[in-house]
Amino acid sequence: MDFFTNIIFPCNELESYIQYFWILDTNNESILKEKALPSGHVELIFHKIEVRSKNESYNDFNYKGVVIGQHDKSYFIDKNEKAGIIGVVLRPYAAKLLLGVPAGEFLNEQVYIDDLDDAELALLSRKVANSDNYIRAIEHIESFLLFRIRNNKRNYYIPYLKNIIELINTNTNTKSDKLAEHIFLSNKQFTRVFVDNIGIMPKTFSAIVRYQKALKLMKDNSELPMAQVALECEYSDQSHMIRDFRKFTSYTPRKILSSNRGFIPYSSYFGLERCNMEIYNDKSINIIKRKAWTYTKSSSIIIDKRWFCI
Repeated sequence: MDFFTNIIFPCNELESYIQYFWILDTNNESILKEKALPSGHVELIFHKIEVRSKNESYNDFNYKGVVIGQHDKSYFIDKNEKAGIIGVVLRPYAAKLLLGVPAGEFLNEQVYIDDLDDAELALLSRKVANSDNYIRAIEHIESFLLFRIRNNKRNYYIPYLKNIIELINTNTNTKSDKLAEHIFLSNKQFTRVFVDNIGIMPKTFSAIVRYQKALKLMKDNSELPMAQVALECEYSDQSHMIRDFRKFTSYTPRKILSSNRGFIPYSSYFGLERCNMEIYNDKSINIIKRKAWTYTKSSSIIIDKRWFCI
């Protein structure tokens, strides 16, 4: 196999802030072209080895550590050397808390960690790059995040924003002013707090969640009529769904279903939650289970050593 992706779920103390870790490892010397879709998350990307990559949207994709902000459009990454990459998918409301920077500053951006005024995060990037193996790299990342959560000042809005995200997940058509009422803010104040912490406008975020919901439904049942997908995913009609898919993926839903590769992108927002890990079925995704969910120095991960370049 030229490349694989592993999914690792965080320890219990981090699961409210981190959705999951992913590892991409490839020995493929040819160009690996990956289309990234808006996910509703901010991500941290670390490289285990130096990888020079070229991005169609950006002149030079960072081969060290990078923060990938919220995106409201798709983008491509071309990797033309061996890659060992660890991604940290943050919960939507956790970016400002963990990075100490307003999440809105990263909208449609990929920012080098070394360009941030964050010496601790830059040191983590170097620790990950120099780790003996992926297990040790994940331990470094978890230790850093736990330290930052325990020592940072409490973000007053986190529990409220968590509830807001749950409301959006349940009903993506909830109006912004109605969401604002749940945390006793004016619509203007709510929008500012939302963008500051989550990194994107509430209406756009809701639209991303809605199309991610449709991706999951299409992945789970590729035979379902498009009109039914639109109805179940809270679109006003099928045309509304097609417009959103074109905006976020540059493809129509039917074009995605009829891909020559027969590949339907999984929903990174809904498709890889811990409760689904026993039944998730995709040969390109390997779910890794921990022996213990509580993080301790003795915590370990069950892996097939053949997958890793240790």
